[in-house]
Amino acid sequence: MKATEQNHTRTIKALILCGGRSERMGMDKYKVVYTGKRSHLSRTVSLLDQLQIATFLSCQKDQSDIQSNCPVIVDEVNDQGPLSGIISAFNTYEQPWLVIPCDMPFITEKCVAYLLNARKVHADVNLFQNSERLHPMPAIWEPSGLQKARLAFDSGERSLMKVIHALSINAVEPINSNWLINVNTAEELSNAQLLIKNGEDYG
Repeated sequence: MKATEQNHTRTIKALILCGGRSERMGMDKYKVVYTGKRSHLSRTVSLLDQLQIATFLSCQKDQSDIQSNCPVIVDEVNDQGPLSGIISAFNTYEQPWLVIPCDMPFITEKCVAYLLNARKVHADVNLFQNSERLHPMPAIWEPSGLQKARLAFDSGERSLMKVIHALSINAVEPINSNWLINVNTAEELSNAQLLIKNGEDYG
């Protein structure tokens, strides 16, 4: 790991969002196995461990029995989307948070390191932007942005993108567009597995 990455990871914690209902997938997305026998959650925890980032799982109250060695942060407000999990984490530790969803299989160690090295601590949030749009995750949330997000959430806002668009953003162009692939359905899962079979980096 580069020295710049080490400096970043001393002050940042990682949050893996596991709380989505996964209705289109038909199963909890954190349990999905893309290749081999390891779940995607297990693989994501391992890559964050390689980067020496303290990792926590975000889940809803009825998911608090998730099998992992990582500590769990239960959403303070249930069924209110990813913003609820992010705010609950900040209420637990008022530090910067690297937020990773459980449905983006090509977030690799290289992807996370790239975002860490592009991080600007004076921005509210650091995230990827390609030619199409801003991508809300993965993202590095700074305390300034989390404080503003908490105020918005307490005022009734539940849209993560609406909150992000009101913040100071450091938009980073990814060097691999596949980092941003999101998997929500069985068909998208099959497509992702085919990419892995054809050699796409899965970490």
